[in-house]
Amino acid sequence: MAIAGQIAAETSQGPASLQLNFIDTLYQLSETYIQDYFRI
Repeated sequence: MAIAGQIAAETSQGPASLQLNFIDTLYQLSETYIQDYFRI
């Protein structure tokens, strides 16, 4: 969920768009996104 939030926050302009972008990002989350944003 943290990865989806981070990706959504990068493209959002405000709180309403953040909510929509978060849901869209969760739906589109792929292994590539996880590998790009994963932090140890």
